[in-house]
Amino acid sequence: MQNLSTTSVEPSSSAPQDLALCTVDDECIVVPYGDCCASKTAINKKYEEEYLRDPEWQRPSEERLKLCTVIECSDEAQGVTSARCVQNVCVLDKNSQGDLTAGWQTYRNEEFGFEVKYPSTHMTEIETVQETPEISCFSFNVFSKEQPKESSIFGIYIDCGGRGLGNQEAKEYVVNGKKAKSYSFEYPALGYEYILIVLFEDNNTYNFTGNKIRTPEQRMLFDQILSTFRFVGE
Repeated sequence: MQNLSTTSVEPSSSAPQDLALCTVDDECIVVPYGDCCASKTAINKKYEEEYLRDPEWQRPSEERLKLCTVIECSDEAQGVTSARCVQNVCVLDKNSQGDLTAGWQTYRNEEFGFEVKYPSTHMTEIETVQETPEISCFSFNVFSKEQPKESSIFGIYIDCGGRGLGNQEAKEYVVNGKKAKSYSFEYPALGYEYILIVLFEDNNTYNFTGNKIRTPEQRMLFDQILSTFRFVGE
């Protein structure tokens, strides 16, 4: 994933090449952006009106868009409120992001050695399911009080029988600094998306799921929760 403190806009060919150039911090502002890893970017404020008026300026370069078809990442610009000038280029100031998970609860599992945070406004359910006489499956789910647990916003399934992936294309993903695979199953007629992130670690298979994701806000919350996942001791 990109580092917001050093990464600036990759403009489309229709945008001016000096879109993000600057000499001082006061010249830089935060604007919406259509990148797969960032919903905001930083530009020189002299271009603000034109930028907001032209949707093409708000798109990344064609090369970047092609990269977005093979990778998946969380929104690293979420919560960023200011920009600064670094080596004559406007960049997002990650220090303005704040702690987006302040006040959240922490679930810690000693058996598998991990912890994850979740909103205190949500409920959790922890189960160990005996799939066969020899095989048990651990699950941890987060869901809102208004949702049935079958529509959990976030789930962790360890060594559980996974769903058939068929010919579903995988994207590269990173969980706690470790390489993983991301799959997305869309059901337009039903109005939701099913998300599956698969990570192999210490002979265990971790499936991170977002079940029946219906809105951008729900997808954002899934990414936020997943970003807090840590293996204990690392």
